[in-house]
Amino acid sequence: MGVIIKMHQDVQSNDNNFNQVIPFEEDYEMVKINPNVIWFKYEDKIKKVINGLSYWKNFDNDELVQQAYIYFVDFCKVYDPYYGNNFIPFDKYIFKNLIIKLRSYIQRYYFKSKREQPTEFSEYLMHGGKSNISTSNEKLYSEYIYSLIDERQRQILKLSLDGYKQQEIGEILNISQSRVSVIRKKTLNKLSEILEKDELSEKA
Repeated sequence: MGVIIKMHQDVQSNDNNFNQVIPFEEDYEMVKINPNVIWFKYEDKIKKVINGLSYWKNFDNDELVQQAYIYFVDFCKVYDPYYGNNFIPFDKYIFKNLIIKLRSYIQRYYFKSKREQPTEFSEYLMHGGKSNISTSNEKLYSEYIYSLIDERQRQILKLSLDGYKQQEIGEILNISQSRVSVIRKKTLNKLSEILEKDELSEKA
């Protein structure tokens, strides 16, 4: 496939004239010629995703970064913005596929080592939080959304996912059980609202 350029096509019908704009991927040429340049463009966002994934899956961050780069280069080679006659921009394509591949990589690790894989907070929200939340097709934010909450909220949510009771969490963090309950509820509500908003935007 050659370089994709922006095109404006005038389509004329019997009744009226209208312009149809064919979408294009402005980074396509560089994606194919020099993936390293594109990697650096998205590196911060990719690492944010990896930080969340490694945090909630208790997995080595540096190893995930290295593996993500390998997958990234491979995805650049096969990227086709018009695959299936549906335009998909590179950023949407790369994050969706990186999440899927990195999850599979972690699952294989836990399977081979015969260890139980930690529960993702996104799964916890789906099944233990509001019942009307459904899984986003891409789950793009499910790994790094934790960055939107503060350290105390992360501590309480992580300990909850690890199976600690609110009274035990309070003792660990030196706060009251009622305070743990309030922070935990507010945290789950906030994350639930973000996930719901993200899903509605995707459907729109």
